[in-house]
Amino acid sequence: MRTYGLDLDEFWRQGVSWPVGRIDVQGLADHFFDVQRAAIERRGREVHISPHLISTRIDSLVHDPVILDEVEKLLGPDLVMWESDFARKPPGSTGWVPWHSDGPYWNLSTNEVVSVWVALTDVKVANAAMQVVPRTHLRPDIAKLDYEDDPMAGYGKGVRTSSNGNVFNYDTILADDVDPDRDAVAVELEPGEFSIHHVDLLHGGGPNTSEQDRIGFAMRYMSSRTYCRTGTDSVMKMRGNAPQEHFVFESRPETSFSDEAWAEFDTAMTYPSGFGDRTITAARGQTE
Repeated sequence: MRTYGLDLDEFWRQGVSWPVGRIDVQGLADHFFDVQRAAIERRGREVHISPHLISTRIDSLVHDPVILDEVEKLLGPDLVMWESDFARKPPGSTGWVPWHSDGPYWNLSTNEVVSVWVALTDVKVANAAMQVVPRTHLRPDIAKLDYEDDPMAGYGKGVRTSSNGNVFNYDTILADDVDPDRDAVAVELEPGEFSIHHVDLLHGGGPNTSEQDRIGFAMRYMSSRTYCRTGTDSVMKMRGNAPQEHFVFESRPETSFSDEAWAEFDTAMTYPSGFGDRTITAARGQTE
């Protein structure tokens, strides 16, 4: 019998905790494909960034009180969600996620940011579970990008400096004394279980060489004191108070895949938090 609960002292020591809790995700792995069918019909390509804006089922997931209660323990009562994204690795996929920490990519003003990663399928070593290097969040300079300018501005320009097979636009340069192959551990989860990791934690993942799909969903929550230094950003207010000067607040969808929901999504993708959607466009534009 698995036991759940966030040990705050352990989280701040390690930079990661799992399984923190378990929620109902029945049918959500199949819903991933519903979202993609709707996206391809609407705009000719898939949606991976912020599907909570077009699906009421995903919207309910990001607002699940079991998740928000745990996040509030870490970040306080004033919360916004910066973005969400599907994390799928199909059977036999060859793409890989480099060792990285999220902070350098996102250009946020503080490190009061955590990622909640929910398993929609079984997530094991065999089908490319996320790997983390505990305690690396204590060294925020441990990983740097090979791109020195504002990474958000680079996404908008279609800049891509990464190695072949890297699903990100930029490569990461690690400190010389870091050895993920020696120190990494796998975050294995059962469907519905979720992990939480710090924005400065080193993590990554290899290709899924198994015959089993791996589908997860990540949510990036931050304190409302945090903002993107690139400029005004699109976020969803979750709990408490949030200042107006840094944010445009997103509306929750009333009906999945409605014209109103798609309009909200299209607007959000023009702001920094929609960087991943523009990244996909740029990457495909270079290979087509």
